[in-house]
Amino acid sequence: MLKISYKHHFMMDRAARYKSFWFSVTSTSNDLAAIIDYELSDQDVYVYGLSYGTYLVEGLANFAPASVKGFSVDGIVSESGDTVEKRSTFSNWDHDVGVVASRFLVWLKTSAKASFLV
Repeated sequence: MLKISYKHHFMMDRAARYKSFWFSVTSTSNDLAAIIDYELSDQDVYVYGLSYGTYLVEGLANFAPASVKGFSVDGIVSESGDTVEKRSTFSNWDHDVGVVASRFLVWLKTSAKASFLV
């Protein structure tokens, strides 16, 4: 299993300040394809993407070496579909969480059952 994580990619330090514009899904997909081709070319490869990884797997599908036999995505981030307000994406994450938080705060303020929490 080859695990690649970009969890801390956008954390800034003094040496690489504001350099995240060099990062792109296309360049990452090409990098993944090169790693798979170099390290796993003699094996059948199945790529699994979770959460943001689904976006990278989608990009990799365009550049995948012959050894890649399949893809699986879990928790996909959709680029199309319903209106932005109704589909779950990272770009509207704050909006979605904010709606729930606002409703909860109103409930706390108005519900007798919630008085023990205040």
